[in-house]
Formats: sequence, structure tokens, C-alpha cells
Amino acid sequence: MSEKKKTSQVDWNYWQKMSPWKLLEGVILIHRQPPTGSDSANTLYLSMNEDIKKIYKFAERAFDSGELPPHHLVPSFDLVQSHDRMVDPATFLNWAKSKGLTIPNELKPLCKSEAKTKEPEKTIETPATEKKLRPSQRHRKAVIEVAKKLWVKDPDITIADMIFQDEINSVFKDRKNGYTDRTLREWIKEYCPNRSPGRRPKKHKSPK
Repeated sequence: MSEKKKTSQVDWNYWQKMSPWKLLEGVILIHRQPPTGSDSANTLYLSMNEDIKKIYKFAERAFDSGELPPHHLVPSFDLVQSHDRMVDPATFLNWAKSKGLTIPNELKPLCKSEAKTKEPEKTIETPATEKKLRPSQRHRKAVIEVAKKLWVKDPDITIADMIFQDEINSVFKDRKNGYTDRTLREWIKEYCPNRSPGRRPKKHKSPK
């Protein structure tokens, strides 16, 4: 009952027609919550729960790195304030879908309406072509998908840590010899949101 009530608060018709969106609004919408109550994006950010904030930080890094492009009406990030990053709804939704995030049914029609100037889509593998893939190719594809979803949940996981995640190794648990660490790193490294060299910094102990 509570889920239905929360969903009914979103004016889907309004957001389907609204463009551009603030990046923050897009993240809130895919969580089926209404980004309303204040014109201040900073106030909206402070009102979000920690799970939504984590996804927003992930989207924010994608925006600032250029992976998620700004709306063409706001080409320069220098012109907008913190949390006011503006995106094309279709571009944002397609990006979110590619990262394994769930798109509300009410917004799925927008995923098909991205500008025609986008890069040519990669060939989609049909069930028939999937059957032609070698086991290692199927494993590589599955490992990448699992890694992408885990990085959405926790962008701070290093590549070195990711290859030892249970979800990753369960993909090829039936393979007799498994895969080398180097092979797994090569498969997933380009999808890591934070590829800074070096290990994760150690936490400093507080003085006694």
C-alpha cells in the first residue's frame, strides 16, 4: 500500500514532457520518488536518503567525466551551480539503463526518443547469436554485467577487490580452472568508475 502511495505522488505526465532535467531530478525519478518541494537542488540533495545519494554521486562522476553529456542548452558546466547539472531526459535514462539501474515503466517511452545524433548503437546480440558464443565469451559478458551493477552500488570498489567478489566468481563456478586475475582485470577495467592508480587510501587512526 505504501509503495502505491509513493508512486502516485509522481506526476509522470509532467516529467515526461519536462526537458531538460536536473541530474538530481533524474536520479530521484528513477527511484519512483517526486523531486518536488523546493526549487533548490541543494535542498533536494539534503532531503534524499543515503542509497539515492550514492547513485547520484555515481551519476555525478559520469557527468563530470563526460560519459554522461550535459543538455545541449547548457553546454558549459561553469554556468551552473553545484547539483544543478542539466541533462537530456532520454540521454540520462539510457545511461542509467546501461548501468543496470531500473527505469520506471512510466519513463521507458523516453528511452526510445534520444536525439538522432547519438553514436550508432552496437549490434544487439540475439538469443541465436548468444548460442554461438564460446563459454569464455559468455563468461566475459556476464562478469562485466555483474561488475557494472556492483559498481553502481559501491563505486569505491577497486578492480583488485572486484575480481574476488563472490558474485563475480559465481559466474564461472562450473569452469574447472577458472580464470586468471589478469584476465578478469582486463575484462572489467574499462568499466571501473574510479581508475586512479594505486590502492585505496588507508584510514587514519584517530589519536588516543
